[in-house]
Amino acid sequence: MNSYLLRFALLLSFSWVAACSKDDAVSSTKDAERAYLGLDRLIEVAIDLGFKGMNSTNGATIQPQSDVGTNKGKVTVTGKVDQGNSNNKNMNLNIDLDAFSDDGKVTYETPVALDAMGPLPVLDMSMKGLPNGTLTGALKGDFGMSGDLGGTVTLNLLIAGTMQPCAMDMTKVCRKDGATTIKGTATSKYGTYDVDLTK
Repeated sequence: MNSYLLRFALLLSFSWVAACSKDDAVSSTKDAERAYLGLDRLIEVAIDLGFKGMNSTNGATIQPQSDVGTNKGKVTVTGKVDQGNSNNKNMNLNIDLDAFSDDGKVTYETPVALDAMGPLPVLDMSMKGLPNGTLTGALKGDFGMSGDLGGTVTLNLLIAGTMQPCAMDMTKVCRKDGATTIKGTATSKYGTYDVDLTK
């Protein structure tokens, strides 16, 4: 084979590999679950920030409250939280992530619109019988990802679990280990994949 034909054959080979290989977007159930797991800590963070917002205002609409990712970045929540001293609380929170990462492997951004004006994901939570009791809720919205996973993933998840005082700070509430179920779907450009986890 002469050099021209060899180069042509190699070009065809590389083009076929590129056409048949997928990028790092969610393309399996395992990827879908991992896309959520990188955000799992947000549940406790959002609850804490929701209570801080509740304590800083007299109305249901809270001022923006922020915390940092374990590895890098920042999360800011806004929205509404029930007022008063009841041990039942409802939170309707918008989740704004800025280069947020807990594990250092997947980084999240919201909103995903190029003009940074797109809708934010929403985390709705209903907690009954605090500090112990139950949690039900939903996490819905678009998340931009980079790192081990990339592209945009749309999460539509239902969350149910048991609450308890946090071991490291008894004034806060956390989910009981092994008692939270996360079920729903994660959708990317490759399709829709089931999420079914217990944390």
